[in-house]
Amino acid sequence: MPTIKDIAVRAGVSHGTVSNVLNKRGNVSAEKIQLVEQAARELGYKINAQAQQLRAGATRKVCVILPGIGICRYSDFYTGLEETLRSHGFELELTCTDHLVHNEKYAVKKALSRNPAALVIISSMVRNKGFYTEGNHLVFVEQKPKNLPKDAVVAAFDYEKAGRDMAARCVRQGYKNIAILCGNSNDSNRKTFVNGAVSVLDDSDCEYRCFACDDEMSLLESFCILNEKAGFDGVIAAGEEDVRFLKKALDYCPGRSMPDVYALCSKNMAPAEGIIRYSLNYRQLGRRTAEYIMRDYQG
Repeated sequence: MPTIKDIAVRAGVSHGTVSNVLNKRGNVSAEKIQLVEQAARELGYKINAQAQQLRAGATRKVCVILPGIGICRYSDFYTGLEETLRSHGFELELTCTDHLVHNEKYAVKKALSRNPAALVIISSMVRNKGFYTEGNHLVFVEQKPKNLPKDAVVAAFDYEKAGRDMAARCVRQGYKNIAILCGNSNDSNRKTFVNGAVSVLDDSDCEYRCFACDDEMSLLESFCILNEKAGFDGVIAAGEEDVRFLKKALDYCPGRSMPDVYALCSKNMAPAEGIIRYSLNYRQLGRRTAEYIMRDYQG
C-alpha cells in the first residue's frame, strides 16, 4: 500500500499537506487538495474509505515503536499506555526495533500507511535527517532526536534532576571516586542525565570518570570499572541494562567486589541486592501519554 510520503512526492506537496487532506483538517487550498486526491488515486490509495473511518471513529489505532519490550522501563511504559488506551476503545499495534535505526524507519513507514490516530516512538535515532515530518501525530518518549518536526510531542522525565539527585546522594555518602556508567551518551536523555550528575560532582571533592559507549562495548567498560587500580567506591548507572552489564562482568572477576551502585530505573523493577534505586514511574508516563493522545484525537 502506498504511504503518505509516496503521495506527497507524487503530488509535489509537503507530507503535512497530504495528511491534512486525507484527514479533512487544516487550511489547504483547492488546488493542493486536487493534486493530493489525484496522486492518491493514481497510486491506488483509498482516500474516502480511510478518511470516513477516521472521522467516524472506527479506526482508533495507535502504533507504538519501541527498541524492545524486555527492558523493564519500556515494558512498564507500554503497560500504562495500553491499559489506558484499550479501556477507551483504542487498538494498539506494537513493533520492536532492537535499537536499530533501519528497523525503526521500516516500522514507521508501515505504521504511517495505516493512518494511525497517533504514532508513539522511543527512537534509536540521534538526529532526524528529514525522515520524521509534520502532520503525523508523532509522540516521542524518553529519547529526543535532534531536528524533530515542530508539531512533534515529547514525553520525558527530568533526567538532569535525576542525575543531580543521584550525584548529591553519593557526595553525602562520602564517596571519593565515582564511576558514571551511562551507555550511549549520544542519547539525549542519557546526555542530560550525565550533565546533571557532573554539575554536582564538579562542585564536590569527589573524583569521577564517565564511561560512555554503545551497548556492544558496555561489558568491556564494566570490566574497566571493576578493575580500576584506584578503585571506585560508587557507581552511578543510567539504566537497568548498565547494572546487568556490571553484574555480568563481576561473574568473570573472581575476588573482585561490586562497588555501591546507584541506578536509574523503572519504579516496578524488582529489588536487587547492592543496588540503590532512583525510581521513575514509567507506567504513569504511559498513562499520561495515552491521555494526551485521547485529548488530541477528540480535539
